[in-house]
Formats: sequence, C-alpha cells, structure tokens
Amino acid sequence: MTRAAHRCVLALALGLAALGRAAPADTPFPDKPGPELAAAGAGAGFRDLFGALASRGPVLANFTEYRWFPFRTAPVVLGGEMRFSRELGLSLHYMRPEERIVIADAGGLVLRDASGRSRAIQPDDRTPDIGGTLLPILRFDEGELFRVFHVRGARSGGAWRLDFIPRSAEIARWVGTVTVEGTGNTVSRIEFHRSSAQRIEIRVEAPEAGVAFGAADRSRYFR
Repeated sequence: MTRAAHRCVLALALGLAALGRAAPADTPFPDKPGPELAAAGAGAGFRDLFGALASRGPVLANFTEYRWFPFRTAPVVLGGEMRFSRELGLSLHYMRPEERIVIADAGGLVLRDASGRSRAIQPDDRTPDIGGTLLPILRFDEGELFRVFHVRGARSGGAWRLDFIPRSAEIARWVGTVTVEGTGNTVSRIEFHRSSAQRIEIRVEAPEAGVAFGAADRSRYFR
C-alpha cells in the first residue's frame, strides 16, 4: 500500500469514529462478527442504527490514532483534530508528531503541509479508488454499504458491532476488514484489520456534532 493511499484509509476511518461520542472503555462489545445482514440492515434493528448515524450533522473532534506494524512492538501514536461534513468530506489536521492536513472527499485525496502547499492524489492503475469505496461507511449510506460490502452485525445488550468486508477482492487486499463498535446511537471504536500484526485503531475525544464550518475553515481544512 502506498503512503498516500494508507493515509486515505486512515482519514475515512476517523470520519466514522467522529459520528458519535466515545462509549465507556468497559462496554461489552460483541467479541466476534455476527451473521451477515440483509440489504438495508433491517435485521436486528440495524436499519434504525444506520439512519441515526447518517443523520448526524458536521462534526469537529480531537483524535488519537494508533498504528500497529509487524516490525514494531509498540504502536505509532499520532493525534490532532478532525472535521467532517457530508458535503465537504473529511479533513484531518495532524498536530503531532508533525503538522499536516489530509483531506478525503469525493474527488480523491489531498495532502497539505504546514505551509499550506497542497498535493492532490488521484486513483490510478496501481492504487484503486479506496476513498470512493469507503465513503459509504463514512456517511452510513445504507444503499451503497450493501452494494460495496458484505455487512455483518452483532449485538450484546445495548452494545453493537458491525464488520464491513469489501466485495471486491482488490479492495479487500488493500483495506482488509473494517470493524465499527458502539453503544446506542454512538460510535466508540474503529479498527482497520489487514492482518494479525497490522491494524489501525481510532479513538475520538470530545466530538461536537452539528457545528458550522465558516469560510476560513473551508479554505484551510477542505479542498
């Protein structure tokens, strides 16, 4: 996976996490994937969950990102703030260990350095359109979700777990399985699992939903 494509995957995962407040660390999430859901997630009340998550307004939140790799015993830890809008896309303002902005939207991926210089990354023969493939998860667009992914769901009391497995073998090779966990109508943890030794976990702190991004925010943090 190229570095640019890898960042695109991280960006979309963060957008998912920001759709709700973090649940308590001891919440008993299901420890295994559930059965595959029928189209539109009607089984076990998941259609209502998708609708509630899709209706969230623009979000501003702090985040901490943990990346596990096979050649390291401890995760790489990054952090900053994120902004998400269904219309504008997702913007990650990394503040540590170095400052940069990653923007993922319907047009692809933009990398912006601390000085404001931008570089657009377009899908090509070597890098599939990962952003376009994962946007349905970011938006909880149920029609697209079931077209692009096999969706498995499990519940344990008020806690739930959704596993998204790409239908495309090529996308599955790049992305792996995306697991989303939460309680009620909130998301608490996102994991990209490519192998037992390589995964990404996202934790979001103090998200604010329904915020308004003004002209200055749009210019600096979006395309």
